[in-house]
Amino acid sequence: MATAEFKSTEITNAESLPRTYNHAAHDIGKVRVKSAVLELTTAFDQADIAAICKLPANASVKRIDWYGDNFATGQGHVGLYTGPDSSNLTVADVDAYATTFDFGTGANTTGVNLAFATRAIDNVNKLVYEDAGDTVGEYSEYWLCLTCHTEDFAAGTIMFEVFYTVE
Repeated sequence: MATAEFKSTEITNAESLPRTYNHAAHDIGKVRVKSAVLELTTAFDQADIAAICKLPANASVKRIDWYGDNFATGQGHVGLYTGPDSSNLTVADVDAYATTFDFGTGANTTGVNLAFATRAIDNVNKLVYEDAGDTVGEYSEYWLCLTCHTEDFAAGTIMFEVFYTVE
């Protein structure tokens, strides 16, 4: 019989005595999906913010897929904000998931996962509040936003699908 040479944290925890239980957001958690469409009817200019969706602070983001029209230009960040509503946002981490990503690459109908454009893959099990740089989890939810960086977007349609797990 062979022995595993490498074990994930989840396996190590499951085999420990006494057993260490894994956080439900990355082991047997419920998968949730949010789909959001942004209609950019006018140019999306440098430093403009587009609110995509709200995420629970205790969620764990697994994918952020974006799809878009035939944009010729557009560079932006995908990150996290706090605030009571979309007109009163405060940046938590402007590029938690993607920094200076080039959205102006033509039509995208197959999707690009932006969840790890900036974030390291070994952070897959971090919770949203940790992705935002919040060490105490003081907010109950965060706003996932697209922020125009240096290159303006022309008018068009962008769609995001966000996959995350919760307890």
